[in-house]
Amino acid sequence: ERIRQLEEEKALLEAAISDMKVKADQNERRNAELRESEEKKHAEEIAFLKKTNSQLKSQLENIIKK
Repeated sequence: ERIRQLEEEKALLEAAISDMKVKADQNERRNAELRESEEKKHAEEIAFLKKTNSQLKSQLENIIKK
């Protein structure tokens, strides 16, 4: 009887481990996607700021030349 109980407990624990592994994999994928999205957003913001900076420099140079 005790062996049967332990085997059932073992099966339940193995199922819980399997579920936790699946959830961990899902979390890792979600985090990777979020990180990628944030990096893309950051790169776009940098590109925008560089473009704006270039335009402002050009305008300043035109003002100084006049």
